[in-house]
Amino acid sequence: MTRIGKIARLPRDVREELNRRLRDGTPGKMLVVWLNNHPEVKRVLAASFGGREINKVNLSQWKKGGYVEWLARRELLESSRELSVKPAELAEFSKAGMGSPMTTLLALRYGELLMEWRGDVTVEFQRKLRVLCVLSDNIMALRRVGGEGREVE
Repeated sequence: MTRIGKIARLPRDVREELNRRLRDGTPGKMLVVWLNNHPEVKRVLAASFGGREINKVNLSQWKKGGYVEWLARRELLESSRELSVKPAELAEFSKAGMGSPMTTLLALRYGELLMEWRGDVTVEFQRKLRVLCVLSDNIMALRRVGGEGREVE
């Protein structure tokens, strides 16, 4: 779902900073003042919203939607990064029936891509998906044929 509200239309770096401030517990009143005084925010509000400022309702809606998505995406990225540098943990997934460490990591990468996806099939999305598909095909080929033609468990 593509978000269309005031905060969703702000530049990515402003939204990132807002999300970090929300995560760190900055009070909403302070955030609204900070946003409405930010030059980039003023530009977007003037261009798309007749100059109407961001209010506490806009911030509340963002906290329930865009911010929650941001937190989920960060959690997934963090988990993915941790597992990619901790092969032993990936092996634990394998023992628990989650597939091989390679397939687990690949599944995390697919999840990461889907968390970022907003429904538009952009060139960048297609590029990332193609890379994942090639990796998936390669992993499946490796699993089908091990050393002497045996199926790899």
